This record gives sequence, C-alpha cells and structure tokens, in this order.
Amino acid sequence: MVARVRPDASHVSRSVTARREKVTRYIRVLNELSEVRTFRLHSLRLQVLELTVRENIARFLEIS
Repeated sequence: MVARVRPDASHVSRSVTARREKVTRYIRVLNELSEVRTFRLHSLRLQVLELTVRENIARFLEIS
C-alpha cells in the first residue's frame, strides 16, 4: 500500500500565493509591453508628421 501525501493548508496557501504572484507579474509585463507599443506608435506618427512638414517646407521654398 502506497502512502499518500496530503498537502497541508500552508502548502496550498503558498501555492495559491505563488500563482497569484505569477499572474500579477504576467499582467505587469503585458501592461509594460502595451506602453512600449503605444510609445512606438506615437513615435512613428511623429516621424511621419516630421517628414510631411519637411517635404511641405521644401516644396514651399521651391515655389517661392
């Protein structure tokens, strides 16, 4: 007959706490990735605006 090991309450509590901490870290990482993605999108939009303004100024100077 094989003896079964039953986890005590502290083991279960540690397991739940560890799982909660893992989920919290996962959510934090997702939020950070979202912030980076948002920053990159804003950065790309600014680059497009900058190029557009530079082209418009160059055209304006050619006409003048």
